[in-house]
Amino acid sequence: MKLKYLVGLFLVVLISGCATAPTTPPAEDVTAPAEEVTAPEPVETTAEAAETVIEQAPAGADVQILKNAFEPAKLTAKAGATVSFKNMDNKRHSLTVKGVAGSQGSGNIEPGKIYEHTFDKAGTYTVMAIPGAFKAEITVE
Repeated sequence: MKLKYLVGLFLVVLISGCATAPTTPPAEDVTAPAEEVTAPEPVETTAEAAETVIEQAPAGADVQILKNAFEPAKLTAKAGATVSFKNMDNKRHSLTVKGVAGSQGSGNIEPGKIYEHTFDKAGTYTVMAIPGAFKAEITVE
């Protein structure tokens, strides 16, 4: 008898759980339509985009040395322009300009100090830094 009672109770619970609740229709959207938003144009991020052209040396440094890298790593300058290399790193660096006959290099550039080099002739020059063995390419027109 108890078994029939429990089975009956089980069926009642099971059937009542399958019943669906009454649904309410969704509320009407009363918000104003959103304004159309246009995405900005993509920015070119190639190495050429980072290149800087210098006609005459500005008051500040043209190239920064930071975290064992040059910023920018590629630079275009006019013949006769002086390019400044400012050491923003926390250690000293020494620079050598490859492709310049008789170049003595920068010697040690302490943190916060600047080394300047005037590029008189057209050509492509590689600036090497020690320590870190990182490079910059200077194109002189």
